[in-house]
Amino acid sequence: MNKLYAFFALVLLTACGSPYDGSWKGVDEFVQDYRIEISGDEAKVIDLNEPLANMTCTITRGDDIAKLICEGDDRTTITDLILNGEIMIVKPEGIRESTFVKD
Repeated sequence: MNKLYAFFALVLLTACGSPYDGSWKGVDEFVQDYRIEISGDEAKVIDLNEPLANMTCTITRGDDIAKLICEGDDRTTITDLILNGEIMIVKPEGIRESTFVKD
């Protein structure tokens, strides 16, 4: 019986999507020209000033933090995504954190 409840809970959570899903815009000065589009386990990082520099990344979710994993130019970048309601803190490795809000 517990397996049945777990199955229905998983179906419900999958159907409802993730709180990370959606369009996010940068609000800090450093990222105000960036957008992040998240859907399921994929994300697109969009540079509004250089449309050809857009990157497609994958998302892995943990209990409190999601990881944005982007590969390109012979390197992999891993970024922590910390959600607080309609605010997402983006913390790339070795770079200062930035704030994004739901668009």
